[in-house]
Amino acid sequence: MTSLSFLKEHAPKILSGEKQHTIRAMRKHPIKANDPLELFTGLRTNKTVRLMNTHCTLAQTISIYSISQDQIFYDEDFRGFAPGDMCVELAGDRLSSSGIHALALADGFKNSDAFFCFFLTNDHWIERGNIGQLIHWAFPPSR
Repeated sequence: MTSLSFLKEHAPKILSGEKQHTIRAMRKHPIKANDPLELFTGLRTNKTVRLMNTHCTLAQTISIYSISQDQIFYDEDFRGFAPGDMCVELAGDRLSSSGIHALALADGFKNSDAFFCFFLTNDHWIERGNIGQLIHWAFPPSR
C-alpha cells in the first residue's frame, strides 16, 4: 500500500471530496491504477492522522517546467511569472492557460502562479527532472 502525506490544511478538502488528486515527483516504482493508497497528514511525525484508505483510479505523467532559460523572480505573493514561459504537459499534451489554472485550483493552490512557484522551487521535484504523476483516487473512499 502506498502512503501519501498531505499538509494539514488540505485535509478538509480531501475528506469532503473536493480534492481528489495530487501531484507527486516520479517514484522508482510509479503508482498505477488500482494500487491501494493511504492518505495521511503529518506522516512520520508524532501528529500523524490517517485521512482515508482508498485506491488509485488514474495515474498520469505530468511535466511542469519553464521554457525560458532566464531566472524566474517572484515576490511573497507569487507575482512575477511570465505565463507564456511556464508549461504543463499532462499525459503528453500541453495544457492551455485555463487548463493550468483549473489544475492549480483543484490541487489546492490559490492560482497558477503559486502552483508554478511551488513546483519550480521544490528541490525534490527538480531533482527528478520536473516529471511526476498526477494521482487520482476514488471518492468516497474504498472500504
